[in-house]
Amino acid sequence: MLSWFKESATLLIALAVVAVTGWLLIDHYLAIQQFQVDAALIGNHALYAAKQQAYQQFLSDQQNVVNIAIGILGVVLGYYFGRVPAELRAKKAEDVAQSTADAAAGAVDESKAAGAKLADVKATLGAISGRPGGAGLLGAGQDRAKIEIDALLRRLG
Repeated sequence: MLSWFKESATLLIALAVVAVTGWLLIDHYLAIQQFQVDAALIGNHALYAAKQQAYQQFLSDQQNVVNIAIGILGVVLGYYFGRVPAELRAKKAEDVAQSTADAAAGAVDESKAAGAKLADVKATLGAISGRPGGAGLLGAGQDRAKIEIDALLRRLG
């Protein structure tokens, strides 16, 4: 609920900034179009110069306001266009982290299973060769097999 409200409020602010910036740009364009030289002013150079100077100051002030509004618009648009890819990358990173954690848990389980199988193989080989814990299934004529099994047990630890 809070996320929806936050997104809605941010959207409204963004739309307001876009609307104000658009209005300022249109107003600035129309103000330039409105400046017309009256025939009466052409003869009166002092009045014409004063009107021209006031108009130039008005345009300069309005241009400063438009520049600020465009800067704010850039921030708002940058936020929106930068946030979406960042959220997608974050989601992908979370998915990769989860799959890595799952793979690590699977590797631990496989390692435990392999350790249990190794212990079972050691016990079986020990029983065959006649080591402690086994009755010794190999007879006297099978010395070569007993030597090989003992060597294998030493290598297995």
